[in-house]
Amino acid sequence: MKKFLASAGLAVLLLAGCYAIPTIENPAPKEETDTLLAAMEKASNPGGRKIKTMRLTYRGEIPTNSMTMDIIVSLKVPDKSRTELRMPGMPPMIEVFDGKQGWTIIAGMGAKPKTGRELAFARLQVKMNDPANKLTDIFPDIKLDRNAVDVNGVSCRRLVCAFGPDIDLPPAELFVDAQTHLLRRAVLIAPTDMGDVPGTTDFSDYRNHGGLMLPEKQTSKMLGMDLTATLQECKLDLPLEDRLFTPADAENDSDHDEKQP
Repeated sequence: MKKFLASAGLAVLLLAGCYAIPTIENPAPKEETDTLLAAMEKASNPGGRKIKTMRLTYRGEIPTNSMTMDIIVSLKVPDKSRTELRMPGMPPMIEVFDGKQGWTIIAGMGAKPKTGRELAFARLQVKMNDPANKLTDIFPDIKLDRNAVDVNGVSCRRLVCAFGPDIDLPPAELFVDAQTHLLRRAVLIAPTDMGDVPGTTDFSDYRNHGGLMLPEKQTSKMLGMDLTATLQECKLDLPLEDRLFTPADAENDSDHDEKQP
């Protein structure tokens, strides 16, 4: 379920704000919801591929201030993740989760451990980014709106997905293309030590990468700021050492060396 990719991780690194609680007044029957969920999984992972590792590299741009950045999202199944944000003239910011604990790292300033909701959300992000996981593996309660919604001229079905009891956050909203069953928009809130971070991310330009349908363009809106992330490279099942997901070595691996075990 790599459909969330950079959006949640990048939002955690950037901004905080307020949000509204999504609801569905007229939910569709369970049978209709289950049919859509199955279609989504088939569309995004048509061959049912299971991966061991994944690294996605994006080029990010904030047009309003001509700022560019590199965003690198790494995953090691079943429970390790790493998100890096690298901007010219600024120290790298890195989020790592080693399967049990998580940290926010700013190069040269040390690592801050994640606790409470932040830690629970970091654990959940690994599940979000694993293409083998279903939505029902991530969200215990999913409701489908009976009514179609327009997203950038595309007719979509709207899902409201509730988190588990260990994450005290409003449900996520997903907008799924009614024809292709690929994700077109995600509205997601992430807890941080700065407060809860709301973000809306639109997904487009899907391409097949090793059997996985990935959006090559993501546009995130956070507190009135737009960020466009364009996929530059996708690597699947590459060797990633466990040390890359720990704070002790995270700062020292800015060259992303991939060493055979």
